[in-house]
Amino acid sequence: MNHHQATVSPRLFNGRAILLGSFLGGPLITGMLTGYNLMILEKKTKAFWAVILGMALSVLLLSILILLPNKVYHRVPVIFIPILYTIFCYILYELFHRGEIVNYRINDGKFKPLWIVIPSGILGLLLNAGIVLLNMDYWGYHQKHMTFGPDQYEIRYSRNIPDDEVERIGSFLVGNDYFREDLSSLALLIDSKSHYTLKMVIVPELWNNQDLAMDFRFLEPVLNNSGFRKKIKLLLTDIYQDEEKEIY
Repeated sequence: MNHHQATVSPRLFNGRAILLGSFLGGPLITGMLTGYNLMILEKKTKAFWAVILGMALSVLLLSILILLPNKVYHRVPVIFIPILYTIFCYILYELFHRGEIVNYRINDGKFKPLWIVIPSGILGLLLNAGIVLLNMDYWGYHQKHMTFGPDQYEIRYSRNIPDDEVERIGSFLVGNDYFREDLSSLALLIDSKSHYTLKMVIVPELWNNQDLAMDFRFLEPVLNNSGFRKKIKLLLTDIYQDEEKEIY
């Protein structure tokens, strides 16, 4: 009996698949899919550098997302972010890989179905989102919040600060008239190893008020003599300008 083994040609990811993976998972997925194609085409050195470039661009993208000022997120729709990096990945694809895909198609090469990149794209999306969220948790912004008084003045604080400590600090600020509608109705409390950082978000009209800065300067030693678990470093900040100013 003669056994005939059919030779199955390897299938590549076409341009649409690479762009879909890029949109979902970022440059890391672009590099992985492109690297796979180049390995099949026996261009191992180029495949290696495609993966390295994808990893480097992914790190760069995450760094930009983490370091972007809050005001950017308030003004730019989130959907613009994947659109922008997908356009960038498309330009790289056009410059460095499209010709090889075209030649492969001309020579009757076969391609993988488009849907097959969706799982890896979603995995990349979850990885990127997880890193950004972990970073947000590290810095302690917007993790928990507590409101005070009938006007609902708010302190946002990191999870590792005890609720009763936040309640004491908030009650102190309200009782001493540092929490009020025309001055500050929002504060951010961040836990460091040796101290708390209390950022009082003042209204923009008072940002350059020197008398106000002096007033808050005297508040810090009072806070630090009020029996809280850690020393408190006080900063004034304008959330609209995304700036911080030392009070002394």
